[in-house]
Amino acid sequence: MKNPTPICVVLLTGLALLASQGNRAAAAEPADAWVTARGTHSMAGATPSTVDDSLTRQWRYNAGAAIQHPPVIAAGRVFFHADDGVITALTLKGERLWRQRIPARPTDARPNRFTRFDAPLALVAGLLIGVARDGSVVALVPATGEMSWRQTVDGVFQSSPLGFQDNAGDWYVALLDQATGTVQVLAATDGKRQRPFPATNRCDASAAIANGILTFGNCDAALHVFATPARRKLASVALGDAGEVAGGTAVVGQVVYVGTRGGKVVCVDLETHQTRWAVQLQAAEIFTAPAATPSRVVAATTDGRIYCLSGTDGEPLWKAELEGIPAAPTIADGRVVVSVDGTLYLLDLTTGRTLVSRPIADLITSPAVAAGRIVVGADDGTVQAY
Repeated sequence: MKNPTPICVVLLTGLALLASQGNRAAAAEPADAWVTARGTHSMAGATPSTVDDSLTRQWRYNAGAAIQHPPVIAAGRVFFHADDGVITALTLKGERLWRQRIPARPTDARPNRFTRFDAPLALVAGLLIGVARDGSVVALVPATGEMSWRQTVDGVFQSSPLGFQDNAGDWYVALLDQATGTVQVLAATDGKRQRPFPATNRCDASAAIANGILTFGNCDAALHVFATPARRKLASVALGDAGEVAGGTAVVGQVVYVGTRGGKVVCVDLETHQTRWAVQLQAAEIFTAPAATPSRVVAATTDGRIYCLSGTDGEPLWKAELEGIPAAPTIADGRVVVSVDGTLYLLDLTTGRTLVSRPIADLITSPAVAAGRIVVGADDGTVQAY
């Protein structure tokens, strides 16, 4: 039998591949990684990763401050930030590799001030992107935590950064401004400001990018569709009464799924810009992004219900009632993985039956699922893997 490859070689090889993403579109989203708050830049919330039905805890890391956003996972590492502003990298075994605190902007004259981050982390073109409450956008080298560049952008950014390529293959970072519904753009290589997308209206949701299309819903009760290379608006699709969007969109192929304030799930064709189907779930609101595959769409409402619909025609397949307020669900390995307040649940994707639940803390993030692990952050300052 051949000698096993040393773990240090595996990690460095993985990170070298990750760092080469700027030259290869296919490498932007490794097959078994979780590079945005919803897994991929399409924000579909679905992964090929396996999961352990026992929800046995593999490790627990104490970060010392509350964690409000899901980690990202790639190249054998787990990345997250805590409320104290510290960005941390762990191995897949929960061992700390590095910690990084970003000094506040030079315009902040107060001593010993550090940047704190309001948005989830994301990996774009081989760099770890963080967006801070003071308007700073930082790009870190995943292998070391060293800062590659820093830029200041005006706006309120609370959703996951995204990445896209132009026709020449160059990578860009897209940032959705909550206050104006404008997507700001930075060059991924050096952080230089680029021409933004056209403004819309206030947006409390997150965007998604796939197949040269950027899309998001907002307070206009509409789904906005843009071409990414040209940064040109293609359409605004009306979502009907109470059609405001406060969660996110999930793109699968040439369709996008979105949940509305009025408790409706809508499927829109990204080629024709027409609604394929719309299903009213409950009077309760949908404030989180759905998870979607070509055959299934899973959405959560604020009254603790999880719904599974056919991706083809929206036919309701099952409903599960859980105690608490669900975070955005994830589809993995024939299961629905969902955080409800501080409890982690596994549901059967076919039937909706609860397979197992695991209380973790008072409040946990939505799950990051990759490399055979379910990883969540918690308000008690821990990151835990199952």
